[in-house]
Amino acid sequence: MAWAIIALLAIRFWLSVHEVPLTVHPSNSSAETVDAPKGGSADRRQIPASRKPAHHGEQEDPRQATDSPEDIYARRGDELKPEVFDPNTASFEVMAAAGLPRRVVHTILNYREKGGKFYKKEDLLKIYVMTDSIYARVEQWVDIPPPPKSPARERPRVLIDINAAGPEEWTWLPGIGKGYAGRICRFRDALHGFVSIDQVGETFGLPDTVFQRIRPMITLDTRAEGIAINAWTAEELAGHPYIRPKEARILTNYRMQHGPYRQPEDVRAAMAIPDTHRLQLLVPYWRFGEEER
Repeated sequence: MAWAIIALLAIRFWLSVHEVPLTVHPSNSSAETVDAPKGGSADRRQIPASRKPAHHGEQEDPRQATDSPEDIYARRGDELKPEVFDPNTASFEVMAAAGLPRRVVHTILNYREKGGKFYKKEDLLKIYVMTDSIYARVEQWVDIPPPPKSPARERPRVLIDINAAGPEEWTWLPGIGKGYAGRICRFRDALHGFVSIDQVGETFGLPDTVFQRIRPMITLDTRAEGIAINAWTAEELAGHPYIRPKEARILTNYRMQHGPYRQPEDVRAAMAIPDTHRLQLLVPYWRFGEEER
């Protein structure tokens, strides 16, 4: 044992005198050692494999080969200058160039594919991934054209005949919608025709302001059908807006007792009512032919 210790001490002394370096190689096989230049230090430098220089003619590509189409379009958008766009038609790269994140652009495209449409800038806020800050950043680049105007309905160039016009023609007049047009036509049918333009103003619910507005646009060119006083039954006479049920029975009873009516004075005598204004309204309606209906 003593001899072994003495031998080790002798070897150490000899190595120190001759300055023999001790080199320890790492166990990592991925590292490389590079010898120092001649005349320099005897130590070795280790270069990790991950930092190897590229071969001659090769360049590093920081982009991964698994980029999605959206990533590619987004990079193209980064290379473009922002421009005004319509989110209903703009491409992925144009919207990305304006500052929209790719997830927002992707959502907009999906919305469009499903039939969605933007009618004004603020509609972009309906996209669930759109935030107020993103919208504020791109608002200046958004331009949505207004929808094309539907062609205006052709207005009549001539006056409307109040006894011949249908409901659709009445709606051509200002202030007359389908509701008023229907009421006017039903009132006219109950009267069996208008005998005066002023009667249009008697239509139930029709404001006088509306009637005065359309008055210059209506005319009376077609004769009213009138009342066949010698042929109508009591029920038919009572259906006229100007004749009451009791008066209708009186008219038919008088006709049965005295024969057919021949002139307005006969009707006036039969009705025997003091309402001269209403009687005057009825005069233009009387048709005295026995066969008229």
